[in-house]
Amino acid sequence: MDTTNEELGVTIHLLGTMHSKILGKMKEGKAIIAYLSTHQFTHVFSELAHDISAIDADPGKLTTAIDTLTAGEPDRKANRPGWVHYMQNKDKMGDLVGGQRLDEMYAAIALRGQGSSSGLETNEGLRADASAQNDRDLGPANHGKPDWHDDIQTAIQNGDQKFMWKLIGARMKSGQDNEDTEERNARWIGSRVSAHGALHRGDSQLWIVGASHLPGLVLRLSQAGWTVTTAGLITDPQDGHGSGHQDRVVAGGVEATRTRS
Repeated sequence: MDTTNEELGVTIHLLGTMHSKILGKMKEGKAIIAYLSTHQFTHVFSELAHDISAIDADPGKLTTAIDTLTAGEPDRKANRPGWVHYMQNKDKMGDLVGGQRLDEMYAAIALRGQGSSSGLETNEGLRADASAQNDRDLGPANHGKPDWHDDIQTAIQNGDQKFMWKLIGARMKSGQDNEDTEERNARWIGSRVSAHGALHRGDSQLWIVGASHLPGLVLRLSQAGWTVTTAGLITDPQDGHGSGHQDRVVAGGVEATRTRS
């Protein structure tokens, strides 16, 4: 984190994700599509870099598909044209909103379908190194993966961040971090926030990370001088008032601010 008095006006958006193909099942799916498609990001980071140029991420198509699939099959007798259209297109719409992992789809929407996201970890080797370090730090307590995938996925689909963070907190309290979450968080903050030259004036960065990373990332930013407050699932941060600029972090339910004088 830059500690000088230079006014940067940096924004980091933290978006928690599940590495699954569940966009069409997300309670807040349309709100997330709208958020990503109406903001301009200077950088889009995912855990590993993804080429998203072949993904159809048109916001209008995605929203229409979600609405249509959510409404379900029209009555065949009362609305035969609508029923025919639905039957002819339901598989295609299902593939549109369920054919890509959230990571890649979020990046594709944010990047307007052009180019690639950058990786917080530039290769699998760095992830493996973090895993080895995590095992050394936590020891035997870190072995034995808990069966919590379904609970986390349900919490994300329902936009239930409170329950999701409760699950993550319980796991951390038990001494388990099987996904090497905190070791990787520390490295991301070190290389993408604290390192000299990592942040630039006017940056608006989007970080698309597994949802289990959010509590630790927010805590680390808070410890570095950011003020963390609860917000909506995806909340458009209000502009800062008064002297200086604000650095802001928007997460799935969390907004962190730091004013630079």
